[in-house]
Amino acid sequence: MTVRPVEGWVVSVVLPDVQGVLWWGSDDHDVDVVAATGGRPLVWASTDQCLQDVGARGWPAAEREPMMFDLRPVVAWLQGRRLVLDAATALNTWNFAGDLAATAGVRWSDRGRLADVCFDKLTMANVPWLAGLDQYRPRWTGRQHTYLRHRLAEAVAVVRGQLLLGRS
Repeated sequence: MTVRPVEGWVVSVVLPDVQGVLWWGSDDHDVDVVAATGGRPLVWASTDQCLQDVGARGWPAAEREPMMFDLRPVVAWLQGRRLVLDAATALNTWNFAGDLAATAGVRWSDRGRLADVCFDKLTMANVPWLAGLDQYRPRWTGRQHTYLRHRLAEAVAVVRGQLLLGRS
């Protein structure tokens, strides 16, 4: 079975040890997915290869510029090589891992009181005007910090695993 966005666009994903290009967008139920076949994401080595294959399949493209998710800052933070977590990269990592997990049927349980508080803080740090603020810098309790480290480590593992699975 093939899963694909109704209209997709190119997303390059970069981790320290693996990278790939995916076709990403909303499906016909308005759920964000990546193109996949048999539960395995389609992963290309380059933007050009992705666009050529997608064109050959006749899949419509949204009128959006290609995106890049460079997740290396999250990995550096998880490894203690970076002291401050980049909120934009963290939110992209969390969200994209959820989209990949949903596409591939991988377990991804990121809901609950603590999860929601952490997610909301990351969201407000990225779009503070939604909360009526000019800017927002999250402060994490010890418990939130521990949860965030766990959630982002799991997110990186999901993204890495799906990139490797899709390339094999």
